[in-house]
Parts: sequence; structure tokens; C-alpha cells
Amino acid sequence: MAQMEYEKGDVEEALAKADVVIDRVFETPSQEHVCLEPGGGVGVYEDGRFTIYIGAQWPQIHVNEVARAMKVEPGDVRVISTPIGGAFGSKTDGPLAVHLALLAKATGRPVRIVLSREEVMAAGAKRHPFKVHTRMGVSKAGTILALDTDALVDTGPYATVGMVVLKVAGELCTGAYRVKNARFRGRVAYTNNGNAGAFRGYGAPQAHFPLEVALDLAAAELGMDPAEIRRKNVLRVGDEHGMYGHTITHGLMAAETLEAVVAHPWWQERDTWQAEAEWPWRRGVGMALAIKGVGLGSARNDTSAARLALSDDGAMPLRGGPGPRTGGWADRPLDGRGRWNAVHGERSPRGGTSSRRSERATRFLTAPGFAGRVSSGPSGKRGAPWWPRSRRPGGSRCSRWPMPSGRGPVLLKTSGKRFFSTSMRLITWPRCS
Repeated sequence: MAQMEYEKGDVEEALAKADVVIDRVFETPSQEHVCLEPGGGVGVYEDGRFTIYIGAQWPQIHVNEVARAMKVEPGDVRVISTPIGGAFGSKTDGPLAVHLALLAKATGRPVRIVLSREEVMAAGAKRHPFKVHTRMGVSKAGTILALDTDALVDTGPYATVGMVVLKVAGELCTGAYRVKNARFRGRVAYTNNGNAGAFRGYGAPQAHFPLEVALDLAAAELGMDPAEIRRKNVLRVGDEHGMYGHTITHGLMAAETLEAVVAHPWWQERDTWQAEAEWPWRRGVGMALAIKGVGLGSARNDTSAARLALSDDGAMPLRGGPGPRTGGWADRPLDGRGRWNAVHGERSPRGGTSSRRSERATRFLTAPGFAGRVSSGPSGKRGAPWWPRSRRPGGSRCSRWPMPSGRGPVLLKTSGKRFFSTSMRLITWPRCS
């Protein structure tokens, strides 16, 4: 279905010069999320438009899927993300929103579906199984000289996020270590197995498992402590990322994390603890180090952003990550002159409390001469933004509020200017109604 290949340095030459080469094939299995809430929702069809109430980590995906299935414009689909009883990736996509739309239109009445645990186990998305061929070359001193990773990803009968999971696995296949010569080859394949989808880690665990086992095997070959071989290779500030080559900054505290584990009594006293085991029980102690970006990845900085637009009729559409489930915006008149303020830290009339993102927005929205009223909530006619990994996942809508009586549209000459370091941008936008 998809494939990618990337190489940094000369892997084959480095492997030929290595004192120890670990050459193994690893397999990671499918895995079920087992959220406390199996999933469910309500679908409503009125006046040619669909409103879907569903626990959604990424509402815009459901908007697009319903629009495509029902042959309508995305603007005719509204997805309201309801409180989620656990997700871990399982509520990123899936056919439930489409089923709700189909039944709501067929019956002409609101429809409610709550999945059983058996239904989720049989048909719900699972973690992508991987088959990974790993070759690691290490010097006598324990330095990683080369890493060659070849991954085959089982996405089941549907593509879903298989391509993105492969991309993340490739980006993180060198883990938290310095690797001067690295190569990743990956393929995503359709199979007759269960459908795969987003799962906590999103490809990183499947890539880290072979790497960490290979490090343990190399340490055993060299007679080194598993912690010591990791200390020799762990990324530190100023190092070059093992795969994509960007410079490591203070945000990655892999070395500090490793040292904290090494100093812990569970590691320092592991031999004594293992020896105290009584038959038939045995005790084992291991170590592994993994990293995972909290943003979009692909060597991009992990940032958050919001977009505030000014329409031709003076409306103020605001788009942000968290929806009313975890972080709406409360609306309140600032004074009697028609100015409005997005207040953070209070309960919104749509439910939920506001996000800390509003703190920066409020600095601008309360500036002298600024008029308007802004709100975020469920996805509306323009849907929610692509923001799958905000601090708390949720959707947003593009809402339109009329200007207070007696005031016309606000003309801002600074249209397009970047106001804050968090990428908040004021842009001109057509009517959002």
C-alpha cells in the first residue's frame, strides 16, 4: 500500500567495520485498547444536515468520512466531541459516525448506538503488527556504528493511519541514541487480518522494541552492563538525531531519565532482589529507553497554535485544539461599549473549562480598539482543524457571532501578522456561516 526508505551515512560500510553485529528478526503483535468506554454516539439528521455526537479524538476525520459516505459537503456535517471514557487512539476514526448518519437519515429520527465489548474486540481497530529485521553494528567500546531497520507493517483490510504509523516508526527507529549511519526501509501492506488503527505510541513502540533488545544482545556479546552501553550512546544536548540529523536541544532529557533509572534501588539492588525469588517463581529485571514526540513529528517542533480570523461581516471565527469536552472558551462582555473578551478559567455555556491557550489570546483580544466575540466548541461548517495531538484532544468549530448593535466590521491593517510565539495568527477569512 505504501513504502518509504531513508538512509543517513553508509550503513553497509559501517556494518562491515563493526566488531559485533546483531542480526535478528522481531515481531510485535496486534493489541486491543480495552478502554473503559467501548464507544457510542448519537446521530441526528435535520434539514439536510447531519449532527453527530460522538467521543472523537480527531473530529475532522469523522466529518470527512460522513460527508464522503453520505455524498454531502463537509459543511453539512457537524461533529460534537462528547466526553471520552478512554481512547488511546481507538477513537481517532472508525465507521461508527457513518453508521449513525446512515441510520439517522433512513429513520428520520435521532439514533443512538452503544457498542458492546464483543463488538469492539471483533471489529475495533488494533495496534499495527510489525515484522522488523534489525541489523546493528557495535564497536568494542560499545558505540553504535550502524543501524539497519527493515519493517513490514500489517494495516489489515483498510489503510486508515497505516502510512503515518510507518512514518513515525521510521523517524524514531534510532530511538534515543546517537547513530551516525542509519537506514530505514518500511512497507505497509493490506492483509485479511483485523483492521489496524491508531494506538498509544503510534509506531514508536514497534520500532523501539527491536532496538532495545538488540542493545541488550550487543551488551551481552561485549560483556558490558546494559545501562553502560546505553550511557555511551544516549542522545545529549547538541548531538545529532540518529535518523533525520537535526540538533538535539534541552527538551529531550533522555540522558537524565537514564541516569535516574540507573540510580534507582530497583536497578542497583536487582541481583539481590532476583536471588530472593522462591520456586516456582523467578524474577527478572530489564532496562529500556524510548522517546516519542508529542506533536506532529516529521522533525518538526512540537508546538500548539490557534487561528483567529476576521470575516467580511465582522465575525470572529476562532479555531483551537481542545473542544468543550476539555477546554472551551467562555464568553463575557468586557464593558458596555461593545467589546468582548474570551475569558479563560471559567465554565463555558457549552460545557467544559477553558484551555490555557486562551491566556495568550486574551492579551490580544482585550487590546484597546479590538471588538468582536469569539468562541470555540464542536466542529461547525468548516469543521475542526488538523490537531490530533494537542494537550487534551478534541475538536473546535468555526462559529460566527454578529457584532454588537451599532458597530460595523473591524478593519485591522495588521492582517497576516504573527502576534505570539505560539503561532497565533490573525488572517482574513470569508464568511463563516
